Amino acid sequence: MIIYYLFFMTTLSFNQESKTIFEFNKNSDIESWQVVDDVVMGGRSVGKFFLNNEGYGEFEGDVSIENNGGFSSIRLFKRVYTKPYH
Repeated sequence: MIIYYLFFMTTLSFNQESKTIFEFNKNSDIESWQVVDDVVMGGRSVGKFFLNNEGYGEFEGDVSIENNGGFSSIRLFKRVYTKPYH
């Protein structure tokens, strides 16, 4: 089983600048986070995402290489505005 903790905040970093895109706490609304597993391609991996008792986002699951699979991930569906990268 794989477990990842998404701590206090998730950030993007471009040109040594950081921008907070989500702040985790016990009252966070995580509806805009979505688990994407290899089942979209016929695989058998399974992931789960939830807030733990401390208010951190927790992503866990089992990755299977059956049926040519092998990934489980999470996405945040939120627009993030940044400066263009040159």
